[in-house]
Amino acid sequence: MDMPIAHFFFSSSFESRGNPFIAIRSWLSQLISHSGVFESIRDVWETTRGERTTRGEVVNLLQEVVSTNPGCTLILDGLDECDCISEAHSVVNTSDSTARFLETLRQATTGTSTRILIVSRDEPQIRHFLSNDRAHDPIQEYRITPEDNENDILSYSRSIVSERLPKKTAATREETTQRLADRCNGQFLWIKLQQNTLRSGKSQKRLEEAIDATPAGLETLYERNWTKISQLPEEDRSRAFSLLRWAAFSLRPLTVIETSAAVLDQDDCDELLLDDLPDSIDEDYTDTEILEICGSLLKIRGPEGDHDAGLRTVNLAHFSVKEYLLRNIPTQINTLFTISTEDAESTRLAKKCLRFVNCQKIWHGTSDAEKDQVLSSFQDYAADSWHHHATVGGMNDPDLLDLINRLFDVDNPSWFQWKRWFESKKMDSESLDTTSRIETTGPLFYAVWLGLENLVKLLLNQAKLNYINDKSYEGQSSLCSLRKARLGNR
Repeated sequence: MDMPIAHFFFSSSFESRGNPFIAIRSWLSQLISHSGVFESIRDVWETTRGERTTRGEVVNLLQEVVSTNPGCTLILDGLDECDCISEAHSVVNTSDSTARFLETLRQATTGTSTRILIVSRDEPQIRHFLSNDRAHDPIQEYRITPEDNENDILSYSRSIVSERLPKKTAATREETTQRLADRCNGQFLWIKLQQNTLRSGKSQKRLEEAIDATPAGLETLYERNWTKISQLPEEDRSRAFSLLRWAAFSLRPLTVIETSAAVLDQDDCDELLLDDLPDSIDEDYTDTEILEICGSLLKIRGPEGDHDAGLRTVNLAHFSVKEYLLRNIPTQINTLFTISTEDAESTRLAKKCLRFVNCQKIWHGTSDAEKDQVLSSFQDYAADSWHHHATVGGMNDPDLLDLINRLFDVDNPSWFQWKRWFESKKMDSESLDTTSRIETTGPLFYAVWLGLENLVKLLLNQAKLNYINDKSYEGQSSLCSLRKARLGNR
C-alpha cells in the first residue's frame, strides 16, 4: 500500500528558522501528490479562493489529511536548529515556541495511525515535552552514537581528502581519511573545518601533525578561532565582531553586498564609514574581508564565480556557532533591565539599521555609482527590519528610543524618505491614492501601524496634538487603527 510520507529539515540559514509551523506547510505541499490528500487540499484551496491560508487553517488541514489518509509518516529533522529553541524564545507559551508546535502536532494527529519521526539534539525544552509519554500516544527514543554514522563519516572524510589532496598517493589519502574520521568524534562539521589545513604541498607527516594539532570537539575549535579574532588589530577585530553579529542575529541571511554595507556602522560612531565601502565585490573581497578575519566561524553560500559574489549569502558555519557567540560575544546590556544576550544583540542591530536609515546619503546617493549600489542593497533590509529588531529587543533602550524618535521627526528629511519607501514597499497601493496618503498620514499612524506602543506614548506625550488627528488609509484616526493593530488586522 502507498503510504503518504513527507519530511522537513530545519536549517539555521532559513529565513523562516524561527517558525516551526512552517514544517506543516512543507509537509502538506509534499503530501499533495498522494491522490487522497490532493482531494482534501483542493477543497480547502477552493474555499480560500487561492489566498494564503492562516496557521489555524493549515493545522486543521493537516488534521483532515492524517484522519482521512491512514498511515501517514511525517519526518522532522534538525528541530534543535529552530531559533525558538534559543535564549530569546525560551518561554514555552509563546505562539511560535517549539513546545506549542509539538503540542499542536500531537493534538492534530491524536487518534490517527500517523507516525512522526523527530531527529534532534538533546535539548531540554524538546526532551521535556517528549518525556510526557502517554499510553495512547507512545514515544520511542533512539540515541544516535558515533558508531551509527561511522560509514557516513568515512565517506564524507574521503570526499574531502580526495578534493583537497588529489595528487597524493592513494595510500596517503586513505590514511589521512582514516585519521580525520578517528579524530572527529562523529562530527561532520569538524571534518569540513579542516579543509584549509589539507594542502597538497604538505608532506604526509605535516598533514598528520596538522590534524592531530586541531582540538577535538567544536567548542574547542571555536575557542581557537575566537582567540585569533581577539588578537586582531582593533579595526579588524571590530569588523569581525560586526560580521558575526549580522550573520547570527539578522532576520535572514544577508548577501555579501548587503553585509558590506551593514558593517559600515560602528557602535562608537554616529556617522557611517562610507570611505570603507569596497571598490568591488568579488571573490578576493569575500575571502580577505569576510572569511579570513572570521576564520571557520563563517561560510559563504550560493553560486560560485566573481559575477555572483555579491549575491551569495554570509552564514554561520553551524548553528552551534550562534550558541557559542551568545556566551562569548561582547554585549552592552543595560543593567536597569532584565534582558537576554540575544535581545541585547537584536537591539544593537535595530540601532544599526536606524543609523543607516537616518543617513541622508543612503537616500540621495554619493557621487560613485558602484558605492551607491552597495548602499542601496542594504537599504531595504534596514528600512524594513529596524522595527522587527527593536520589538524583539524589548524597546527599553534609551538610545534606541532616541533613534526611533529622530526618524519619526517630521523635520528630519529621512522621515519622508523612509515614509515613501514604506508606502511603496509595504502598503496596499491599489486601494489608495499616493498623494492623499502622503499628505494625511503622519508619525503617529506609522507608530500605530508597526505596533510600537512605546513610540505611540512618546509621540502623544510630546504634546504634538496634530498627531492625534493622523488619518489612516481608511480615513480613521491613528488611535482607532491602534485597536485594529492590537487585534492583528493592521
